[in-house]
Amino acid sequence: MESVNAGKAGVFEAILGSPKAHCPVHTVSLDFLDAETTLATELGALAAFDSAKPSVFFAEGLIMYLGKDGKRKLLTDVSAVAAEGSVFILNFLHREGDDNTLGEAEATATLTELGWADLEFSKYGDERLNFGRFPTDKFEPSPAFSFVVCRKGSK
Repeated sequence: MESVNAGKAGVFEAILGSPKAHCPVHTVSLDFLDAETTLATELGALAAFDSAKPSVFFAEGLIMYLGKDGKRKLLTDVSAVAAEGSVFILNFLHREGDDNTLGEAEATATLTELGWADLEFSKYGDERLNFGRFPTDKFEPSPAFSFVVCRKGSK
């Protein structure tokens, strides 16, 4: 996991010129397939993380590689450390009939069960994720590249 985050840091430095964040950013290296470690234990090691305060959790290009058990662990782990008012931005891939991917119905059921509300879904090509680059006259929006944005609890 360290090598993955080191690669990302290299991109931020070499290509983006190490942009200054507008808020504290903490990168956590965690194997979501390891049942012995949790996001709570890893974040607990960070003095700056306060589990009582709302946070933004962003998972892009991750859940589709975790398989059936790993995707549930990711959602459970994030939900366990998210204070009321936290925001979760999750990029996911859906392929019909593939239990390793996450569809909108499963995401809705699981996230709602774990305390998330105000779920807003977008898929590449729809109005929110088009940016004038998706030929809507030729193709339907694609669930193969989707996002859900949700808030923990009711605020």
